[in-house]
Amino acid sequence: MESSQLLLTIAITITTILVVITGLQLMFVLKELRKALKESKHAIWKIDKHEEKQLKHSKEHHRKSITIHSVLDKIRILSPSQTSGSKKFFIKEK
Repeated sequence: MESSQLLLTIAITITTILVVITGLQLMFVLKELRKALKESKHAIWKIDKHEEKQLKHSKEHHRKSITIHSVLDKIRILSPSQTSGSKKFFIKEK
């Protein structure tokens, strides 16, 4: 073999080895990226579920608050006021 052919064979062999090593490293990086994406999706799913639960709890609390206020308003409307001359409940008349 001539020296140019020997040099070309060595260059191609070294380039092939470097491409194989780079490909293997790329595979490992892509596997790690896929694992990280799965974990982040799981974390996002947990956060969404938690926020949904808080929103549901907040709506339920708001609904209960409105119900309590409407009941108190009805009691206030039905109870006699202090200024009216009508009979007062639970107060002894003198």
